[in-house]
Amino acid sequence: MLRKLRGLAGGLFFVSTAAFATTLELKPLHAVNVDAKSLEVIQLFVNENAARYGTLVAEGTTAEESLEVLIIGLGETFHSPYLVHLSRKKGDGQVIQAQLLVERLEEAPTVLARLADSVFKNVPLEDTRDRHNVALVETQGQLPRVGNQHVLGVKLSFGAPFGSSASYNGIGAIGFDGRFERDKYFVELGAGFTIPGPGSHKSYGGVGAELGMSYFVTNGDTALYLGGGILPRLIFSESSNSPLNIAPYLQAGVSFDRSARMRLYADLRLAQNLLPVRVNDDSGATVDSYPTELTLQVGIGW
Repeated sequence: MLRKLRGLAGGLFFVSTAAFATTLELKPLHAVNVDAKSLEVIQLFVNENAARYGTLVAEGTTAEESLEVLIIGLGETFHSPYLVHLSRKKGDGQVIQAQLLVERLEEAPTVLARLADSVFKNVPLEDTRDRHNVALVETQGQLPRVGNQHVLGVKLSFGAPFGSSASYNGIGAIGFDGRFERDKYFVELGAGFTIPGPGSHKSYGGVGAELGMSYFVTNGDTALYLGGGILPRLIFSESSNSPLNIAPYLQAGVSFDRSARMRLYADLRLAQNLLPVRVNDDSGATVDSYPTELTLQVGIGW
């Protein structure tokens, strides 16, 4: 049975005190197979989120836009799950819609906030999701990444060393990469091989490890991060004397799809060798150089 319920918080309507240029009429909520208490809770969050985007006016009052909400109970005896559908009608007649399943009533604040963001910002519902508001229905078939996470995988890098005392061939690297992630940061441990690229300039390669920490500067499903660390390694060059070296680094990167099982990431890294890398100059004499390395790194982890 279709029931039309008006606002259940503060009477049949209320006027938002927020100062918005856009006036918004909140239509009476339509519900099918939903119990009254659940409907009251949902209505409260509908009101709250609609008021974030417009000045709410009384029903029947001329408004620039309107919002309709349909709730369908899919469970037995009027209980969850509930399908929530929002439909926003703009002043030019354009209609923007979004819907999402509320598996449990406790999800109502999160789901209503995302639906409102979707229809009022006119963005796909997926773009409103981050690591903290994944709906239960969206976790089916995937493991949402929340709390502590271990991301183990492989990383490739390539770039160019440069310095004042010598010209170098490019370098590439491949290795194991492990990221031990918390909500705001991650610790990175790795090991791999540095391989000199072809060319007529000076070259070096080696084996090494890395230890670093980075902090997320954004907290969405795609997140930017800044960090740094150290690279202890053994470097072998044309005129290697002592291969031991260490290079501190700074990096800036982006991690994609942090809610998925598989993680892709990329970062730009600047590392400075603190101990000399010995190479031959054009005359055949040995030169102690301290190359700086600018590399692009791409990784995949699970």
